[in-house]
Amino acid sequence: MPLLLKRGALVVAALLLSAWTLLPAQARSTDDAAVAVATAAAQQAAVNFYPNSGGERTYVLPREQAGLDKAEVDVPVRVSRYTTAEVDQATRAIAKVVDTPEYRRQGNVSTLSLDGASDTVLVETTLPREVWPAIEQASPIDVTVRASDATSSRQQETVADAPVGIQADAYSRALDPSPHFGGAIVNGQGRAKPCCNTRCTTGIAVKLENGRKAMTTAGHCFRLGASLKSGMFSHGNLTYNAPFPANDFALIDAVVGTRNHSGPGGAQSHGTVQQSSARSAVAGLGGVCISGGVSGDRCNLEIWKTAASLCDAEGCTHGLAVTVGPCCAQNGDSGAMVFTQDESGRHPLGSYVGSDAHNEYFEKWTNMAHTLEIADVAY
Repeated sequence: MPLLLKRGALVVAALLLSAWTLLPAQARSTDDAAVAVATAAAQQAAVNFYPNSGGERTYVLPREQAGLDKAEVDVPVRVSRYTTAEVDQATRAIAKVVDTPEYRRQGNVSTLSLDGASDTVLVETTLPREVWPAIEQASPIDVTVRASDATSSRQQETVADAPVGIQADAYSRALDPSPHFGGAIVNGQGRAKPCCNTRCTTGIAVKLENGRKAMTTAGHCFRLGASLKSGMFSHGNLTYNAPFPANDFALIDAVVGTRNHSGPGGAQSHGTVQQSSARSAVAGLGGVCISGGVSGDRCNLEIWKTAASLCDAEGCTHGLAVTVGPCCAQNGDSGAMVFTQDESGRHPLGSYVGSDAHNEYFEKWTNMAHTLEIADVAY
């Protein structure tokens, strides 16, 4: 695919890369416990990973975490030239170029994130090449622009009509009575298209700092105050929508249980699994699943990036995590819990936002808990 590198040719980028700190894959210490702790700390701080020339996975640290590259770890680690704040400043400046009323109407899609291999802000966009120089000029740090064939499931979902009265023969994702569980299909008045009904998925049952319990869903789905239904059952009202599109999550004021629907999507799903403690989204974390009301449980995903932006007809949402693996969820899965699972239950990582037809994006639990004033998962 064509690409454009700001301030210099690819040779310059190669020279810069050669100056990065790269640690060998094998540990140099006989203290396995210390190496394990240092490795976990490096992976926790990494913003993404990429395969190096030897086929190993290299984890990329922001510049403010440079001290971690001095520890003995058993994974390759590289330190970016840029801090987290510098990358965030650059992506938000670029967003002002790619996110205009005209480009929204045209349905253009752009994704922005730090690229580990080139150590530049990577912009993959459906915008025409004549816009690329403006993208370059907007960024205070080096940027690479690539053509993309991405489509956003987020913008498709919000204009789709959905039936209100889904009927089912038994308790399921499509028919979710009180106390309501995550992973259920809910319908209500759409946010982007108030004339019509929208279908999305319930996510994580939470306890708020004010003592109330609520259910999460995606912020792009429903109008504030919308009355939601799951099949024939009332599912509560959308009582809070975090500022959108800066954030893409919302709260449903509902009587919630502490379990999550499992198995296939729609009326075919009759199993449930206990919710458990939330966990942080970490680059390289495998065994990640999405509990979509329409698609059902989709697993075998891995977190690739922990700080990306998705810009589409809905606007730009920043600070998203990105997965790699089997893609993609169906329209109606937005708001679903993203999780890992063990013998204690499902551990929420965040809330599913949508896909670009290649990778999938979700809001991280840490951002949701801070913005929504969540005290804990309901379990």
